[in-house]
Amino acid sequence: MKKPLLFLFFVILSLGAFAQDTLYKTDNTKIACKVTEIGSTEIKYKKWDNQDGPVYSVDKSDVRRIVYANGTSEMITQDQYAVAPTNTMRARKRAITTRPLSPLDGFVCIGYQQALTPSRAVTTEVGLIGPKVGTMFDQNANGFYFKGGMRFKRVPDVVTKDMQWSYALGGFYFEPQIMISNFSKDISIYNNTTYTTSTQRANFTGGAFLMNIGRQSVFGDILTLDLAAGIGYGFESDNAPKTTSGFDISDLPRNYYSHWGGSKSLPIAYKFSFSIGVLLP
Repeated sequence: MKKPLLFLFFVILSLGAFAQDTLYKTDNTKIACKVTEIGSTEIKYKKWDNQDGPVYSVDKSDVRRIVYANGTSEMITQDQYAVAPTNTMRARKRAITTRPLSPLDGFVCIGYQQALTPSRAVTTEVGLIGPKVGTMFDQNANGFYFKGGMRFKRVPDVVTKDMQWSYALGGFYFEPQIMISNFSKDISIYNNTTYTTSTQRANFTGGAFLMNIGRQSVFGDILTLDLAAGIGYGFESDNAPKTTSGFDISDLPRNYYSHWGGSKSLPIAYKFSFSIGVLLP
């Protein structure tokens, strides 16, 4: 009678030894454990030989399959919205940009952005003043401008740690920026004595330091859309003529193409911008 009982005891003991969950990782290692929770990004478990001990966790992306104590098996699939593919979005930390409405304002431009970290990026833009569509600003202006800045994102667009570098150029940002323009254009001069109007060519140089805030969004893993506004200090130098009454027309706020304002008596500069871009690997 004792031998059958002893045999039954060892059978139960051996079955209990295999009544464990097993994690099969992507690197072909196994973990004998008791699974306690399966979340959206990680799996929590207790070690099988220490079930009264601490709870451990492993990234869901590192687990291929779970075999439970009852013999059932579960394949682990990744949520396409929770993890960013490392070979696409996470590699895109640069962008080429332009302002599509700029020809209406009398210039064309191209910009470049480079993400340094998930929360910092450098930006530059150069513009050629002259090409235009329509006659909204038909003053035959010709010249160029340059501007550059450093962006600091208020909150990185991070969903999980796997998405830390996804859309590194996207999100709300604060951007100190410097800019300078040099161009010449026709100025209409009204003579109060002869009551006639003449046209003269004048040269302008304008610069500014602006503090911008904006939001850049990424669409379809490749296109960017950026809306921004800024205000700051501006200056200008010119050889524009005066009217016969002595009023200096060059002191009026004007479009410097890289920014607005920057007149002599009121050195305040500002800008509003809308740009689109293409992400680069």
